[in-house]
Amino acid sequence: IRFNKPDVSELHDQKFQLYRSKIYWGTYFILLLGMIGYGLYRRKLEKGEIQKKSSRIAYKRLKKARTFLHDKDKVLEYYAEVYHAVTKYVSDKLKLQVEMLTKEECQKHLTEKNISEDLVRDVIGILDKCDFVRFAKMTPSLDEMNSLLDQTSTCIDRLEEEM
Repeated sequence: IRFNKPDVSELHDQKFQLYRSKIYWGTYFILLLGMIGYGLYRRKLEKGEIQKKSSRIAYKRLKKARTFLHDKDKVLEYYAEVYHAVTKYVSDKLKLQVEMLTKEECQKHLTEKNISEDLVRDVIGILDKCDFVRFAKMTPSLDEMNSLLDQTSTCIDRLEEEM
């Protein structure tokens, strides 16, 4: 039999296996726990940032809705943007999914958070107005659209104070 490397002068013990070492497994579990902890920490930070950013995002949507205000062809987009600003804000603040948030769910969760009934009624009223214009195909006046925008921004301010 011929050896592959006949000039090797020293051979090492092949019985040592790294995966059976206590140091290996200790390091492995420490790194695993560190990654899990870091993931949980990031998730907590992101949730907090989302709640802090929710009012800024809502005001950006209202600003976008204001650009649709003077265009007669974009009335539906205006009301859709106002509707989405309110629902996204409420869902971010209450840590709910936007897709699962109906008017009834919104009302239920806001009353559970001890938000005043007047404010809950105002929020639901805004959502009702938006739905009515979007789906009944009525054309509101410019004054009504301006007053809805002002009412929405004051509702968001009041919700920010009460939450």
